[in-house]
Amino acid sequence: LCAHVWPPFADGWDGKSDDEVVREFCHVLKGMFWRSKKEKKSAQNENSTKGQHELNTNAFRKEPFPTPLDYAVARWDSDPFALGSYSYLKLGATWPQIEDLARPYPAKDPHIFFAGEATSLEGIQCVTGAYKSGLRAAKQILAEIANKRRGFIHAK
Repeated sequence: LCAHVWPPFADGWDGKSDDEVVREFCHVLKGMFWRSKKEKKSAQNENSTKGQHELNTNAFRKEPFPTPLDYAVARWDSDPFALGSYSYLKLGATWPQIEDLARPYPAKDPHIFFAGEATSLEGIQCVTGAYKSGLRAAKQILAEIANKRRGFIHAK
C-alpha cells in the first residue's frame, strides 16, 4: 500500500512519530473500508428508516482491522533534497517543454542526463513518473556508453 498525503490533509502531522502517522492513516482507512457488526446494525436501522432496502454488507467485518507488518514514512517537507517540492505545469505549458527538460545535455555529446517526475510525460507529479523517467535516463546513459565503446562520434 502506498499513499501520498499532502496539505491540508497532512497538516498537523509535523512532530508526530512514524507510529502516530501510521495509526492515524489506518484509522482513516478503517473508516472508509472496514466497519464493525455494531456499525452494520446501526446502518441497517438508518437505511430502514429512510426506506432504503439494500446495504453493502461487504464493508462489515467481524475480525479486527489489520495493522501494517512494516511501513516507511517519508517526510518530504524536511528532506534536504526535496524540501516538499514537486513539479507542476503552469498555465500555457506544453508537452514539448517537458520533452526539452528531459533531453540530455549537451545534445552533441551528452554528459548530463535528467530524470524525475518533472521530466515525465506519462507521470508528471507522480512517483510512477519519477521511476519511469529514471529508467529512461538509465537507458540513455547505457546507450551513450555503448556508442562510445563502438567508436560512435557525435556530429558537431
